Amino acid sequence: MMLRRFAYLVYFLFTLILVEPLLAGYYYLRTGEFYYTRSLEGKGEVPPTYHVAKAVFQPYFGYTLQPGRMETFEETRQWRANNFGFVYLNEDGREYCCDHPFTRRDGELIVGIFGGSVGTGYALHSEISDGLAKNLSKVPGWQDKTFRILNFAQPGFRQPQQLATLAYFLSIGQEFDLIVNIDGFNEVVTSWRNWDSGVEPSYPADTLWGAWGRSLEQYDVAFKERGYLLANYHQNVARELHSDAPGCVLASCRYAKLALATYHDWRAVANRGEALDNLTKRSYFPTKTFSPLPRDLDIYRYTAKIWRRSSTMMSALARGHGALYVHLLQPNQWFEPAGPYQPIDPKHPYEWVIGPVNKGYTEILSETAQMRTQGVEFIDLTKVFSGQPARDVYVDDCCHYTAQGYEQLFAATATAVATIHKNAD
Repeated sequence: MMLRRFAYLVYFLFTLILVEPLLAGYYYLRTGEFYYTRSLEGKGEVPPTYHVAKAVFQPYFGYTLQPGRMETFEETRQWRANNFGFVYLNEDGREYCCDHPFTRRDGELIVGIFGGSVGTGYALHSEISDGLAKNLSKVPGWQDKTFRILNFAQPGFRQPQQLATLAYFLSIGQEFDLIVNIDGFNEVVTSWRNWDSGVEPSYPADTLWGAWGRSLEQYDVAFKERGYLLANYHQNVARELHSDAPGCVLASCRYAKLALATYHDWRAVANRGEALDNLTKRSYFPTKTFSPLPRDLDIYRYTAKIWRRSSTMMSALARGHGALYVHLLQPNQWFEPAGPYQPIDPKHPYEWVIGPVNKGYTEILSETAQMRTQGVEFIDLTKVFSGQPARDVYVDDCCHYTAQGYEQLFAATATAVATIHKNAD
């Protein structure tokens, strides 16, 4: 017995000595780093501020963050989700508004920010630096005003969610003087991803809204359908293995866990099979395509038209309530006309967005002339960062900006508003 155990030990050590250098070399070829001296911090990943976690369903615009949720922002700061789940800077020593709808005070101009995670960052950074307010205070007639920045942006939002959000808050009495909608990226990537998955392309992201709904419904079928029990088991094991693998001391440990995770991912999909089909048929969160769309649909052209119509209606709603509406097309590093981009992480996971961004933005820009004739104040910011070092303005390899990047957007916003005021005079 002892001899057999010793033989197993020798076999294990021999395998480790042989396999470990090969896997460590493979890691170096993929990443350019030695496995044993690698940085354990994610490179080029989306900061936690822009993650959609602890969300709740909202009957009018899909979902929001859980009210009261607090998270770290910019390492030393903190944000909090208000009564409707929209975040604001939670910081002592300076007064920020919290709950919606917010009542105007004497001498205040109310600025509402709409969009996705980039809009969220836009609102939070405007509170940190006062950069937006300082630039807007240069607009004729606004020099002596106090600017109240209200956030109505949410990570993952895409049109027509911004439109639905604006309509809802106007209906319950929220006042605005200026509405800034910054979008574009989520529209094109989410529409493509929904359409590619057989999901209604005009819906919120199925990877968020639909997935959460189906997750809730699993509780109803978990003890009725064996396939779901097995699928959940394998999915949980795979998640733990993916989470543990980066912390392995040895490369062989890392890749062994990743291999096991791949197996469990496969088994989760296989076991879900019929159980998922049955659940989808009776789901309270149906996401399959409802629109009578042709199979050869140009999803980017279709998306661009929804985007244009949504913005046109937001502009009309704003005018009808005495507010100025400005629409910003957000810059994205993968949009080729903006110039080449060198990613933070050469092995970044955002390769899949490059096609949708370039095809989608091209279609979006083709709609802007008509949008302007319909009275929308539209500003194309796709090239606002052109020629600048990417690390100065982009904080990750997806779509988000540094403080410096946002300051440039604030200046561009104020310039547009000033031009509108001048033309109106």
